[in-house]
Order: sequence, then C-alpha cells, then structure tokens
Amino acid sequence: MTRHADGDEYWVDRVRQGDGAALELLFRRYVNRVFGFAHAMLRNREEAEEVVTDTFIRVFRFAADVRGQGSFESWLLRIARNQCLDRLRRPRLLTLPLETLADSARLLTPVDEMDQTALRYLVEQALDQLPEDYRTALILRDVQGLSAREAAEVVGKGETAFRSLHQRARKALRDALQAGEDEENE
Repeated sequence: MTRHADGDEYWVDRVRQGDGAALELLFRRYVNRVFGFAHAMLRNREEAEEVVTDTFIRVFRFAADVRGQGSFESWLLRIARNQCLDRLRRPRLLTLPLETLADSARLLTPVDEMDQTALRYLVEQALDQLPEDYRTALILRDVQGLSAREAAEVVGKGETAFRSLHQRARKALRDALQAGEDEENE
C-alpha cells in the first residue's frame, strides 16, 4: 500500500462490515484526490462531483472485492476512472478548464513568455488530439502525482507497459504542442 497504508486496510475492513463512519473517514481522506482526477478527465466540475459520489457508493457496495493485491487508492482511482470513461462515452459537448494541467505542460514546452490563458488553450487543444489512454496516463502521473506502479494499477497494466504508455503520451503531447506552435508561426 502507498499513502495511508497503515490505516487503509483497517478502514476498508470496517467498511466491509458496514461501518458508515469508516467510509466517511476514507471519503475525507481521498475525496480531493478522486475529485481532482475526475475533474481532469472530464473537464466538468458537476460531472466530477457525480463521479466522486458514484465512486464512493461503489466502494461501499463492493468493498469485499478489495483483495490486497494493490493499494486501496489504486482500486479507488480505478473505479473513478471507469466512471469517467463511462461518462466520456456519452455523446456531449466537452469543455476543458485546465488549471491542473498547465503545470504539466511547463515541463514539455518553454512557456516563459506565455500567459496562463494561452497556455491552457494550447494544452486543451493538444490534449484533445490525444487518445484517451494517453490523456489518462498524463493525468495520473503528471497531475495526480501517482507513481508508475500506482498508475499502472489504476489502468490495469503492468508497470513497464504503463511507463511505456506514459512516455508515448508525453511525446504525443509534446508533438501536439509543437505542431500547434508551428501552425501559429506560419
């Protein structure tokens, strides 16, 4: 287990026994993490809030399914990821406030003279060009700060496969940002 490893197993066992207070403690411990992930994936505050609610309902309903093969946090974020992917499959208009991704983009392209609004727009355009698995990898590692092992658990891949996916995602984002810059300069 990772963060809060000393307490998660105990509290998950309590949730299995129907302890609502244990679920509330886990909710308080991870709500910001789940919300941040869902918001970055969905680009919509209201839907991210729904994902948080649905995720913790599923935790309560399916706590017996946690088998100790990974961390509780990885299992929790996997549930949130699946909730997000279900929502993304629904046809709808997406909007993307990218406060959380702007810092990641700083690692990929020089932005010293660029203001935050322009940066957010460029990152939004570049991310829209990426496959969903690339976007997920970038959000888990670069925004949420999960380790490669934790992120691999969330997406259901081996660590080596995830590291490769993450590197391809970074390269694709870098290429998309560069292509956008090249178009502006023409």
